[in-house]
Amino acid sequence: MIRRIRRPDHGGPDCVDPAERGLRTGRGGTGIKGLLLFSFPIVLVMSAFAGEGLRLWLGPRYAAQSVAVMHWLTAGLFVYSLTYVPFSLLQGVGRADKPAILQVVELVCYVAFASFMILKLGIKGAAMAWFIRSVIEAVIMSLMAQRHVPGSGRGVMRSGVAVLAALLMLGGAAAVPSFGLRLVIVPVEMAVFAAFSWLWLLSADERGTFAGWARARLHTNGRSTP
Repeated sequence: MIRRIRRPDHGGPDCVDPAERGLRTGRGGTGIKGLLLFSFPIVLVMSAFAGEGLRLWLGPRYAAQSVAVMHWLTAGLFVYSLTYVPFSLLQGVGRADKPAILQVVELVCYVAFASFMILKLGIKGAAMAWFIRSVIEAVIMSLMAQRHVPGSGRGVMRSGVAVLAALLMLGGAAAVPSFGLRLVIVPVEMAVFAAFSWLWLLSADERGTFAGWARARLHTNGRSTP
């Protein structure tokens, strides 16, 4: 729960060079967007076909009781993975104390809330509590980064909208009962999210960087193919 805390060698936030701070801000925004783009397809497939996967792995009886839990856990995993970028930004500018304080306070509240949810809803309540905790931590951590790393606000806001859109897509695909229909919906949602991210989430420089990386990968793969 509480990540390892390390004070940077420069001693504090005031010792961070302004140019270096700006570079970290740009990398942080790009890092969140990269995580969104590359993790969303994986999480979407895991969530949309959770029932089928659990039936193949553990049998229909277990799957019937656990598919909803899997939906909440995959959504929570998606959101929680994004907190590593603002967490690293805060570490980089010498404010490791902020995430530490947040997670100590969060631990007390989470234990109480998770216990309540487990008593009310069982294992599904535990998964829901973890998802809610992940969302709250992601929001607060992003606001902290926005405050202590100037210039990150625009990227945080755009990424937040993209996360909300991604969660709505996850819920929409998971709610469809027909396996065949989900086979159609999942690629459509991937294409919609990719187009939305390309046209709205990514900046012109980031689109150029991504296109250059894709061309380099295709060129490398083409040369390695016999």
